[in-house]
Amino acid sequence: MKRAIVLFLLWIAMCGFPLNPFGCSTVGKDVVVFTAVGASFGTADLIDLEFLPGTGGEAVVIGKNGTVFYMTKDFAPLAQTVTVGILDDDEQGLLNVVADPGYADNHFIYLYGTLPTGDGNHLGRYTVAADVASGTFQLTDPQAVEIFFKTDSPDFDGHHNGGGLVFGSDGAIYLGVGDGGGSAGEDTILALAQDGTNPLGKIHRIIPNRNLGEGGALISEIHGRGFRNPFTLAVGPAGLFVGDVGSTRVEEVNLLPEPALNFGWPLVEGPSSLFNFVNPLQSYEHTDNTFAKEDPTESDFDVIEGDVDEAEIGPQSVIVGAFYESGQYAGALDGRLIYSDFFLGWVRGFKLKENDDGVEIEDDKHLGHLNGLTSLQLGPDGFLYAISLFGSDHVLRVDLAE
Repeated sequence: MKRAIVLFLLWIAMCGFPLNPFGCSTVGKDVVVFTAVGASFGTADLIDLEFLPGTGGEAVVIGKNGTVFYMTKDFAPLAQTVTVGILDDDEQGLLNVVADPGYADNHFIYLYGTLPTGDGNHLGRYTVAADVASGTFQLTDPQAVEIFFKTDSPDFDGHHNGGGLVFGSDGAIYLGVGDGGGSAGEDTILALAQDGTNPLGKIHRIIPNRNLGEGGALISEIHGRGFRNPFTLAVGPAGLFVGDVGSTRVEEVNLLPEPALNFGWPLVEGPSSLFNFVNPLQSYEHTDNTFAKEDPTESDFDVIEGDVDEAEIGPQSVIVGAFYESGQYAGALDGRLIYSDFFLGWVRGFKLKENDDGVEIEDDKHLGHLNGLTSLQLGPDGFLYAISLFGSDHVLRVDLAE
């Protein structure tokens, strides 16, 4: 009896409540599933989706290889596509698309991707000319907004291009630019992501020139610094959420409620008490498989205490999806920042509550599973729609699980 009590107390010390007889982490239940809708796009290279304001559900869908599709309200691509000149290699390619808030009048979209030369990434504006009835689609009047040269790094490679691209309520573009990859991005002496004169490793705030026939940025400024590879962004009432893909240890979800915050890379990775760096809002270590064990799809991973069999589960990469507050899903997703791991495939969501220092996370829970999630967008019907780079040739609707 005494032995049983000792074991019981040890279990509580290690695992806490609630108790799970099969392991420290309780296996969760899928709240949502991802359902293929419409027609095939004929490629498993899809990476982003953007619904076009004022069209009632038409959208632009892009492939990492530079293909741009026009999607009808029935989630079917027009046969006519456009190819944008980019370098598609490793993490390089066409990475993100966003529509201008005034799209209904100006028909502007913005594309971010790797220059064909591979020495930088390009934010460009294009004018959409589409006629669903005739099946025609073109991108006209290409205008450069800004170019972020990786040659600002003394040692760059095909990694860490960033790619997060959203419009804020202020009408400005917020763009995540990576540290350029290579050894220079991790060099704590060079500290490129800390250097305010260097565009790499930053979140940029850009107000584009919206005059017809004219490009460029009217305002371009650094909004936040200290990032490694801010591949995904989302906007919520608390500010700008950033999914910063980690190096060897930690994945970060960061929150910028205001400009000029510094998140520490490459001097720190993950939570830290050094200097005045802002800690991640949420983070998880590569050796912590808690979230994977809460995922019914991934619950069979062989995890040794304090270690993860990475040969079995692969590397990890955080994705920020969307902040949801649109009233569908019987309230199950309301007020949640939805985020995921690109490789492991678990999808989670948390709410925020105020504290003395700003906000903190509450009710972070497992929601569903989708490997390769790269884009989560709100449709005009109030439902979320996803893109997966891991083999889906359809747009995927987020539905409540049965």
